[in-house]
Amino acid sequence: MRDPLGLVGTTIDRRYEVRRIVAEGGFGLVYEAEAVALGVPVAIKVLRAELLESSPEARARFGQEAKLLVRMRHPAIVQLSDAAHLDDGTPYLVLEWIEGETLDAFLARVGPLPLRAT
Repeated sequence: MRDPLGLVGTTIDRRYEVRRIVAEGGFGLVYEAEAVALGVPVAIKVLRAELLESSPEARARFGQEAKLLVRMRHPAIVQLSDAAHLDDGTPYLVLEWIEGETLDAFLARVGPLPLRAT
């Protein structure tokens, strides 16, 4: 996966060493990183650069996601530990790192789920 933001191999805010891109979606990219002070892996979700200027709505939704995640506590919802901006103003979220497979990979492996399971 290409790294349009050039974050792989860099350290964000002297706190998060960015290792690799692990996912790419419509609103952002998700990187695997390490919290330097704690030595633990984290996920960092960064808003796509092209949405920064072209879509104030996307930027607002990204901020709303952070506000919602910080209030939610459930085993099935990833925990937010930090939210800030890169030097260029791009917002990012720091999330707990969870090992596992993506929903797409799971569904490819097991097939469609019954309604009750979803």
